[in-house]
Amino acid sequence: MKKLITTLILAASATTAFAADVQVTENISVDTTWTADNEYIFGKPIFVVDDATLTIEPGTTIYGFEDIANQTFGSLVITRGAKIMADGTPAAPIVFTALEERDGVPLEGGGTRPITTTDNMKWGGVILLGKAVVNGPGNIYLDPTNTDNPPTFEIEGFPSGSSDLITYGGIDDTDNSGVLRFVSIRYGGFEFAQDEEINGLTLGAVGSGTTIEFIEVYNNSDDGIEFFGGTVDVKYMVMALNEDESFDWDQGWRGKGQFWLAVQKDNGVGSNYGAEMDGGDSDPKTLMPFATPVIYNATYIGSGVGGLNGQTNATWRMKDNTGGFYYNSVFTDFNEYAIRIDDADTENMFTIGELGNGGNVFGTFGDYDGTVASLARSGSAAELGMLAGMDNTNVVLGDELVVASVVRETVEEDAAAGQDGLDLLSFDPRILDFDGPAYDPATMIEYPVDDAFYSVVDHKGAVGTFNWLRGWTYLDTGLNLMPTSSEDLDTDAEFSNISTRALVGTGDNEEMNIGFVIEGTEPQTVYITGKGPSLPPALVANPLADPKITLVDPSTSSVISENSSWKESSNRGLIEATTIPPSDDLEAAIVATLAPGSYTVLVESEGAEGGISIGEVFLYR
Repeated sequence: MKKLITTLILAASATTAFAADVQVTENISVDTTWTADNEYIFGKPIFVVDDATLTIEPGTTIYGFEDIANQTFGSLVITRGAKIMADGTPAAPIVFTALEERDGVPLEGGGTRPITTTDNMKWGGVILLGKAVVNGPGNIYLDPTNTDNPPTFEIEGFPSGSSDLITYGGIDDTDNSGVLRFVSIRYGGFEFAQDEEINGLTLGAVGSGTTIEFIEVYNNSDDGIEFFGGTVDVKYMVMALNEDESFDWDQGWRGKGQFWLAVQKDNGVGSNYGAEMDGGDSDPKTLMPFATPVIYNATYIGSGVGGLNGQTNATWRMKDNTGGFYYNSVFTDFNEYAIRIDDADTENMFTIGELGNGGNVFGTFGDYDGTVASLARSGSAAELGMLAGMDNTNVVLGDELVVASVVRETVEEDAAAGQDGLDLLSFDPRILDFDGPAYDPATMIEYPVDDAFYSVVDHKGAVGTFNWLRGWTYLDTGLNLMPTSSEDLDTDAEFSNISTRALVGTGDNEEMNIGFVIEGTEPQTVYITGKGPSLPPALVANPLADPKITLVDPSTSSVISENSSWKESSNRGLIEATTIPPSDDLEAAIVATLAPGSYTVLVESEGAEGGISIGEVFLYR
């Protein structure tokens, strides 16, 4: 499997090495495709307008830069009604980055140097603007008759009134701005005026019809990602070494999130809060709809206990009447405290049950003195209640890292250049203490019933035993910051090469059964497939047209997971991250983390006819 991964990466590099530069200078008003055999470069904001769709092929790289002569900066803005279809893959992610990452950072005396973690603001960012509801005066939640003139706003990062293309907001919470999947955004956050930077990924009133998952924002000068109203759901997010907040929401965002990872930086400007949560910025700030997103399985790693970060480095800042919920998450390695609630309105949101959390683990904090109260900025009842969590299910350790490892130290070149702080040299975001609170079912909050968005896992935090960042993030493939080998698909494990072929019928007891055992004392992650449509007709006379797989615990006869079309799975991105997803959309796949014990996979026909199927089980180390 490692050889396969290496081949794919080398192939992608070979493709881009001979890519042609395409200068993008005009807005996009018709359906357009950017292809992986070109590299696209812009030094001004490019707007996708007039309901056009911009499709970006997997493996495509887009470069932004500051055009000093014309005082403009490269950014990509998807306006209301337009769409972006940027559907990358783990082997061929789509990259938005600074031109200086490729060409080097110019030196005053001539020549260039490689770009570093203290370089950003080199271009703008990626901005999606939609038609969902924001909680301004007169929105349809307050006045259902106001469908013709709902409140709209201009997105931050541009001079006020500079363009009618920077407007967001409307009445359609199911609005669809397209797809962002396996996308890396790097070195952005151009500041056109003081405190007027662009986020790495900005989502203004983006609706729930939009798909956003497997996104990395690296070393942005402002927030990694910010939500302004809307209802978009986001999954598998990586916010790395950004200089303001990692995650920020505002104006009544009501989406869902799962598997959010943040790792912050100590060197250079440093990082601020793990998350800033604002309810709204209109007067009054108490307008409905409230900001009430529900987040499961976050891991926020701060800038480091004992670091030199000049900014306040804490986990949460909650203000302006925000609501929202964090469950089954891990917060650790912050230089100061865990929670700050700014105002009485937000404290009231906690009191009335619109703001809360539970099942979380608080690891190591610089302000920890042996008391829970030391992790609260003011020590208010709301702050202490948030630290306790729903039904007292939070666990405050105070001085334990929880994640596998974080290594920071001063790099000589940075110190010689007068840059304070510690560089992140390596980290392993997995949680491997199976006897610790991150795997304790007694303090786990149950996942919502009948909500296909959330994946049910047995661990707290964003990453369990399988490191889904491997192979597509800049943290891994560009900077090599994560340990190698132990997270790769282990095709040499005892039962990883189970491959069973059988005739599957359509009646009772005509399914294929595959049994396997998880040995030892630790949970393991398995990847299971049911194939049929992709089997070559020359070798298989009657392939099963529509397989379905069901993972069962035979000791209780309970169904753990089932799937009949892998692209419709809530774990689609994780299946793709294996680098060997099924090659036909009708084939089935499951990724699951299982405790030691015996398990059975049933391969059945979802259609009216039977046929030959191959069922496979792989094990991750």
